[in-house]
Amino acid sequence: MRHEQARYYYNNSGEYADCYTVVYSHSIKLAPFHVSYPYASMSEHPTAPNGFWQHGTQQGSPIDNWGNHNNWGMGYASRKQLGKRVTWSLLPQEIRTALEQGAAQ
Repeated sequence: MRHEQARYYYNNSGEYADCYTVVYSHSIKLAPFHVSYPYASMSEHPTAPNGFWQHGTQQGSPIDNWGNHNNWGMGYASRKQLGKRVTWSLLPQEIRTALEQGAAQ
């Protein structure tokens, strides 16, 4: 997915391997009552041979709005784990280039 579809960008300052998270602004309807929200997690150098870039979906609500627990009492990533919200201009150039090109579609 391209960066134009992003709602927010997060940076957890390298605390985890996926130090950057992109939360997309749209949802995917899987069934009448099941909605999924896409996101992508990546390292600072996502297209490098040892880089990390992974897409995922969160059911029910976007990953940054999910809260601390799901219906079964299991913890999910909170906004604290995602890090601080950053603007497009604060993302490393390598990430911006990959998102502009839709590198991990």
